[in-house]
Amino acid sequence: MTFDEAKKLEGYNFKLNGIERLIDDIRNNYMKDMYEDGERYIGVAVLEIGYIDIEVNVMTEEQVSRKPRPGDKTPVIDYFICLKNNEWESEGYLDYNIQVDWNADNWKEQLEKDMFQALDEYVKKHGFHYDQPNYGWMHKSYQEHIAKKNK
Repeated sequence: MTFDEAKKLEGYNFKLNGIERLIDDIRNNYMKDMYEDGERYIGVAVLEIGYIDIEVNVMTEEQVSRKPRPGDKTPVIDYFICLKNNEWESEGYLDYNIQVDWNADNWKEQLEKDMFQALDEYVKKHGFHYDQPNYGWMHKSYQEHIAKKNK
């Protein structure tokens, strides 16, 4: 599916949920109001297409580094996937290199397109669907679904 085709779907919804307030810190490569034991910014941009979504989460190196890095407020920006069955369920973080020039005037458009690209690759790789419920590895009925599928 192309980006333009996806945008025409009834369940397509892209929204900024606070990342616009973080853009100056992201551009400066320093998240001044984030602390090592503090809250992370979760779901600050979301692209929902039917039964699957991708969210932007923002953390700092000092919050997520395996080696102690006190005071390192370099932003770590990652995509996170959720699947919808009866309710939304976490699928996990993507291993994906975000392709957004945060300093560009059109960073919002770049972000929307990049989120779609990452999500569409994930959907294809894992055999998920935009137009019906998905059963991820964390879903309690995943094994039941696989068993029914294989009958």
